[in-house]
Amino acid sequence: MLITPLIVVAVMAAGAVAGGLGALLGIGGGVFLVPFLNTVIGLPIKIAVATSLMTVIATSSVVSVSTVGRNLINLRLGMLLEVASAAGGVAAGLMFHYLSSDSDPYSEIRKFLRTRKFPSIKTLKASAISSYLLSASALTLQKFVYKHKARNRIVMMLEQEPDPGSYISLSNAKDFHDMRQANIHWKITRKTWDSMLHLAKTVSTEIERLALGKVILHPHISSDIDDWEYHLADVCHHMGGTRMSATVENGVVNSNLQVWGHDNLYICSTSVFPTSSHSNPTLTLLALAQRLVEKLA
Repeated sequence: MLITPLIVVAVMAAGAVAGGLGALLGIGGGVFLVPFLNTVIGLPIKIAVATSLMTVIATSSVVSVSTVGRNLINLRLGMLLEVASAAGGVAAGLMFHYLSSDSDPYSEIRKFLRTRKFPSIKTLKASAISSYLLSASALTLQKFVYKHKARNRIVMMLEQEPDPGSYISLSNAKDFHDMRQANIHWKITRKTWDSMLHLAKTVSTEIERLALGKVILHPHISSDIDDWEYHLADVCHHMGGTRMSATVENGVVNSNLQVWGHDNLYICSTSVFPTSSHSNPTLTLLALAQRLVEKLA
């Protein structure tokens, strides 16, 4: 880890705050230093815990020397607490051999609520206290639920490139009304897949730049695969087929939803969309409908 002047200043300031809290209230190491070293400095949780424990030695020694002469320490209780805390420290030190970077205190809580059994020493996570503190502070101060080692799934939805190869024609097959059935030709261009690749890499890079998490892309999100069309699918909202255009050669209706060449025929549908767009196409359709009502009224 590269220790820059900024990190030195931040650590010195944090140490002063922790020392002050320790002298005044008897807290500061686990409550303040561990979250600081883990989230701000970026130390792994095990190193953050161990580092904060080391600082307790100096803090407690200085405070003890300054208070013992003023009869502010109950030596008998202090010795009993020291024996017990030393035993707990040894046990916790042994537990560090079983700590995992994937430790999740929330899963331990859910497991306890489900089984009503306390975890064994091999599964008990001493590092969980930092996660508990981060969760409590995030929820209290920022109304944000902090989930330790949380995983989220990102789904990309994007507009496909318009292509003349996508169109609707009439087939020779007829339905039970003796009407010719529609034949849908749907083509997805390579540019649509390349746009998805660019979007995936851009979003993942930005998320990691902002330190919001690490994005793991699926193996098939690559420009080297041949079956890329297999990994794309439609969603909802049928659109297109009678597209709006500026000239009669390029579409079915004009900007007023009037069918080219017909004075009394209008189409009010998402089928007039030149491209598929994305979310809330019905909102645009309602706006078009309102405009058509005002024109015909």
